[in-house]
Amino acid sequence: MFSSESINKDFLVEFINGIKNQIVVTLHGGEPLLIGKKKL
Repeated sequence: MFSSESINKDFLVEFINGIKNQIVVTLHGGEPLLIGKKKL
């Protein structure tokens, strides 16, 4: 059902979003978020 291609795309999306969130939080003077922390 799941192809490795779609899994890799989802991983890249989560990874990029994590980096964006980390940059935004850092710019606002907060502590940097760990990448993937939101994924439980």
